[in-house]
Amino acid sequence: METNVILDKQQSSTHRTPASASEASGLMPSVVGAGVDLAGVGVRTTVGLLGEVRGQTLAATTQGIDFAEQLVHGVCDLGRRSARRVDQAVGDALGAVERVALAALGALRSTTDQAARLAMSVAEGTVGPRRPDGSN
Repeated sequence: METNVILDKQQSSTHRTPASASEASGLMPSVVGAGVDLAGVGVRTTVGLLGEVRGQTLAATTQGIDFAEQLVHGVCDLGRRSARRVDQAVGDALGAVERVALAALGALRSTTDQAARLAMSVAEGTVGPRRPDGSN
């Protein structure tokens, strides 16, 4: 924006309507010339200020967009990390369920084998041992 201010100062020196005695004489032409000069200064000042406002608005808008972009990126990154942690927890839980289920099946198999041996032992104790031909 400094460049615009410098250009505005250069323009103000080149666009002034001189109110010197050689070009205009009398009170009215001098007053009108001074009024035109004053209006020119007002216009240049207003345009310069509007340029500054435009620049500040652009900077603030860009910063706002950058902030929103970083916020969205942060939320997405947090979502990815959360999904990985949940996936890890689910994987660990599935591994634990598998180990428990296999242990239960192993225990069931052992219990079934022991029950079969107990039943054979009870049967041999009450009926007697089996004969080689399979009859009692």
